[in-house]
Amino acid sequence: MYRQVFESVAEAIIVSNSNGNIVDANPRASKLLGYTEAELLELKIEDLVPMNRRKGHQAKREGYHAAPRPRFMGSGMELSALRKDGSTIPVEISLNAFDHDDERYALALITDLSTTKQAAVKLGLLNQELEDGVARRTRELNKAVQALRESQQLYVSMARNFPNGTINVFDRDLKYVFAEGQELFKYGISSQMLIGTNYMDRLSPEIAPRIKEELDKVLQGEELSFEVEHNNESYVLNAVPLYDSEGLVNQILLVEKNIT
Repeated sequence: MYRQVFESVAEAIIVSNSNGNIVDANPRASKLLGYTEAELLELKIEDLVPMNRRKGHQAKREGYHAAPRPRFMGSGMELSALRKDGSTIPVEISLNAFDHDDERYALALITDLSTTKQAAVKLGLLNQELEDGVARRTRELNKAVQALRESQQLYVSMARNFPNGTINVFDRDLKYVFAEGQELFKYGISSQMLIGTNYMDRLSPEIAPRIKEELDKVLQGEELSFEVEHNNESYVLNAVPLYDSEGLVNQILLVEKNIT
């Protein structure tokens, strides 16, 4: 039963003696390292260690056999195994020792990390692409926001200098959302004073009912232009509905022009 497990597990298993000679290896080890099982039994553990890490490995092996303990190698380390063709593969190794017939052996359970490493590299590349994309979109968004601010400043400046009248935006309750124009300065009113207040509260009782009636039509989707007389002055009012993303009227644009 143990032999069946030894030969069928997905990880490579190599058993070596205290001298480092390989005394047993399962089929997965043979496939992973590119040797036949017979060839593996002619090698020492050091033959599977890459040349740049081989120096000092014998002393470490001897130290392990002198004081064996279960050991997991690979976490936080870059371990590689040397294949027959000279290539290397990243691995993790679980190391255990056991005694048999008065001799000590080391059993190494070797896990191939090639697929994991490749996935990590791909993930790293994807993350980098994502970070680059976010940075690019952030730059584009910042440019768009800056352009929007500049255009808003331009429109506010234009509206603020609108001669002999005002440019206004109301919500459905006819409360000010926006207000600018030279006519405000004529009466000593700032746009900040109007935002959130009701337009109808500023109108005299003589003209308020008619203007309310006309603006209710605009809220239904009509575009209107009409004149009103107030305090011996004549005004033309142009009102158009403003639509939200669902196609519903949610605001009114009203331009008042003193045509006296």
